[in-house]
Amino acid sequence: MNTASLDKLKQCDPRLIKLIMRVDEIYPVHVICGHRNKEDQNAAFKSNHSKLEYPNSKHNLFPSLAVDLVPDPDRSPKTISWVDLKAFEIMILAIEAIAEDQGLKIRLGRDFKFKDWPHVELI
Repeated sequence: MNTASLDKLKQCDPRLIKLIMRVDEIYPVHVICGHRNKEDQNAAFKSNHSKLEYPNSKHNLFPSLAVDLVPDPDRSPKTISWVDLKAFEIMILAIEAIAEDQGLKIRLGRDFKFKDWPHVELI
């Protein structure tokens, strides 16, 4: 995982950090977002990247109870595909299996009505 991803992941709850670090060992990922402050959350809301205004997202807690990540199978952020749903499904299967193994209860953005594929949160 690259430095930018690690820096964003460090903003998250230790349980999410452990989960995502293990996922990255099996299927490389790039972390897009951990914690969002008021300005960032409201910008995400206004740009339709979130359905929640500040402070109603699990991203708004510190440490964050949510993380957004994308598959990065060749460990090159320049080649990340936002439309490769097969890659997202592989990543999500790894997340689900590892979360279960670690005894974590999670909710995935894939299951939202508006399909937020990168989103993972602790419940």
